[in-house]
Amino acid sequence: VGSYDTNIWALKMDTGEFVWKFPTRGGIASSPVVDNDNRLVLFGSEDYSFTAVDANSGRISWSYPTKDKIRGTARVAHGHVFFGSDDGRLYALVVANGRYLWEYDTGAPVRSRPFVTNDIVIVGSESGEIIGLELSGKRKWAYRTKKNVTSSPYVDMLEGICYVGSADGYLYAIDAASGFSSWRYRTSGPVYSSPVVEDGICYFGSADGTLYAINAQTSRDKWKFETGGPIVSSPVVQKGAVYVGNNNGILYCIDAATGKERWKFTTQGGIPSAPFIADNTILVGSMDKTLYAFPLVG
Repeated sequence: VGSYDTNIWALKMDTGEFVWKFPTRGGIASSPVVDNDNRLVLFGSEDYSFTAVDANSGRISWSYPTKDKIRGTARVAHGHVFFGSDDGRLYALVVANGRYLWEYDTGAPVRSRPFVTNDIVIVGSESGEIIGLELSGKRKWAYRTKKNVTSSPYVDMLEGICYVGSADGYLYAIDAASGFSSWRYRTSGPVYSSPVVEDGICYFGSADGTLYAINAQTSRDKWKFETGGPIVSSPVVQKGAVYVGNNNGILYCIDAATGKERWKFTTQGGIPSAPFIADNTILVGSMDKTLYAFPLVG
């Protein structure tokens, strides 16, 4: 897990016991990604560099410099790692050694996490554009919203539809191949939260404090859940439950079918990061400087 204390921390899953930490020269706003093939942990920092460290030892494997802070989370696919920087570029590097492949200049900071399919890379930009690139880095299409896109795209691979939020208050459904809009869904606040689709339902949060569940095909409401505080983090869905945190510091477990609250847990700071589920454990970080682990139940 990354922290604004400038370190990446490695802890034991079952106990939370400290294993190692790797220092950078800037705050770490992004989530680290693990490439199991190369046993590497990959992350960007506000020190302008993107780094890969050995997952077991925490020793540096390679580092790549950009021209500004890196606040977006990377995506590993096809043996490559794709990530954005505040210098306005989306970068593609070889995971194993950090070798440069290409970069694409969006003209504004890229804090959205790219989504990569077998033939396209889709990412949002602070310019308000959602951009579809070929795997070679050549632009295929662009779709413009009215405000910045910090939300990370989610592509339903079966339907070929990309879902992504914008600070203009809308969630957009866009054809992943062509960039044509299918529909847009309006909320009462900016949508920084990244959507997720499960069983034909699209779940996402809005800064208006609401967690939305809508039909992914038609955008019709299934249910809404009011949390009472802005949601900038992204929901995760597991075993019929939706987990999401809000800026009031509350982690909610919501029944995915009914939208009814199952339980909630209050931390002492806002929760801007998405929960992560592994080994029947839910992990979530809070602005109270604490990482929490909960057993996955029910």
